[in-house]
Amino acid sequence: MTITSQFKYLTVSEQDKIWGLHLTNVGHILRNKDTNAQKEHPISHTFTWQSGRVLNEYQFIYLVNGQGVFESKRLGTKEINAGDFILLFPGEWHRYKADPTHVWESYFIGAHGLVLENLQQNGLIQPENPVMTIGYSQVVLNLFLEILDLAQVEKTGYQAIGAGMLHQLLAELYTINYRIHHFDSKKESMIQKAKVIFLQHADKNITAEAVARELGVSYSLFRQEFKKFTGFSPSDYFIDLKISKAKAILLHDDTQIKEIAYQLGFSSDQHFCKVFKKKVGTSPGAFREQRMI
Repeated sequence: MTITSQFKYLTVSEQDKIWGLHLTNVGHILRNKDTNAQKEHPISHTFTWQSGRVLNEYQFIYLVNGQGVFESKRLGTKEINAGDFILLFPGEWHRYKADPTHVWESYFIGAHGLVLENLQQNGLIQPENPVMTIGYSQVVLNLFLEILDLAQVEKTGYQAIGAGMLHQLLAELYTINYRIHHFDSKKESMIQKAKVIFLQHADKNITAEAVARELGVSYSLFRQEFKKFTGFSPSDYFIDLKISKAKAILLHDDTQIKEIAYQLGFSSDQHFCKVFKKKVGTSPGAFREQRMI
């Protein structure tokens, strides 16, 4: 698998701060056990497992692949897995590390402002509960991708637009978390677990029948409930997940289309291009050219 580490630390003007929310950094990390992603970060953001770190900003991390361990002053130690959303708070000591036997893929956004301080003061985000298991959310992932793409270009007004997207992302996070805790449904829990299983197999293949077996339910029940909760059949959802990952690579990486098809478990690059065009409405090559516009 291609190993990439993409991030950007942003400048913030006094005008940007007026909005009450501004971005400080954004990034996407995809690495294997031999890659040390910390080396390329500024001293203020670099840390080791032994020392941990304390940030002067909020940071939001979405782990879409892999597993590891997270620890903070108020939480203690907790295992983290694909589908977990991690909130880091200014002044709060923390540390985390990846399980070296798994590929690690995460997106992160650093931010600050009165909006976040108010959310914390009102208990909507809390240092005592910095890890939320939300499963795979296409909406959340798309917002990360859009903010990352916006920050790379830095067009006029990008801070205000990015702040609006981050606000939307946090609202989506709150909604997902609220549903999980206030609609304690075994079926909904099953669907979230299924999403995580699909996410973990996005770079290879797994059938909906195999997922149903892993969840301990019949395929007919699984297919029916999955479509009820997501609006997609399990197989269509899995294909959409692969296409979303392909779009992220095409926009932020120069990996050849043939290699992307291989990475995502398509039988051939021709098959990948056919499916991509059917889902997106344009070829992978034409889609990639958009980042140059």
